[in-house]
Amino acid sequence: MRNGAFYNTAMSDLAGKHIVVTGASAGIGAELCRQLGRLGCRLTLTARRRKLLGDVTEEIRRAGGEACYETCDVTERDEVFELAEFARGHFGEIDVWVSNAGGGMRHRLLEAEEEDMQLMFRLNCLSSLWAYQAVAVPWIEQGRGGQLIDVSSVGGKAGFAYGGGYCAAKHALSGMGDVLRQELARTGITLTTVYPGLTESEFGAALIDRTASDKSLRTEVMSRRAPWFVRLMAAKQPTAHVARAIVHAIRRPVPFVYPHRWAACAALLYNLWPNLLLSRLNRPRRTSSDGK
Repeated sequence: MRNGAFYNTAMSDLAGKHIVVTGASAGIGAELCRQLGRLGCRLTLTARRRKLLGDVTEEIRRAGGEACYETCDVTERDEVFELAEFARGHFGEIDVWVSNAGGGMRHRLLEAEEEDMQLMFRLNCLSSLWAYQAVAVPWIEQGRGGQLIDVSSVGGKAGFAYGGGYCAAKHALSGMGDVLRQELARTGITLTTVYPGLTESEFGAALIDRTASDKSLRTEVMSRRAPWFVRLMAAKQPTAHVARAIVHAIRRPVPFVYPHRWAACAALLYNLWPNLLLSRLNRPRRTSSDGK
């Protein structure tokens, strides 16, 4: 069996492997590239911010690594395919593609605009589909293996209020990965979905906020008491920790990776006992006037 549900292959030595990382200008993507560069990988970095991409690439080169970069808007299918051709032109065939680019939005789902929902899906889900098509199809035609890695979110396992577009897209990404793993059985191509919790990155600062001036929403949020499982999911993890988990998955492919163990437990509990946990979410916050 060349590959299967549990992936029994191991890539112990990453030196010389050509790895493409999207969203590589900062956060998890940049840290992942630094770690892979130290392991001797040949890296193609991409994001939308050229200067930051250049800075990370130069940092990797100064440390002795091989890296090139090109800007790419992963919400555009043609640009994803052009990126794949750019990468092959520099370092030859791609061995691993890490779809790390993504972004969030805070909004009321009942007031969501179609354009906002489309943006969330193009950025957090369709960008991975286009990557599959750009790299996995040639791998199959060549009869060679390869590795796809999607950086999702625990929001793709357990939704949270006011993150409707983001959570919907990440849930779709999870389902798409489940399907593709089955369709790629016995091809030698593996797909790993990574589910980080909150991470010390620019994600929050870059969040599109459609509720910034909505005072009633702020009052509503503050009126809720955060239950213990939400507090666990909200504990931030260092980007280096998430990057190490991804590196480990590249070395030894697995279907799923949960870098934040408590966030994984909370998401699992949410899916096992949704009624219980949702009832906790809807309880009002205690105040000093409660006398308790």
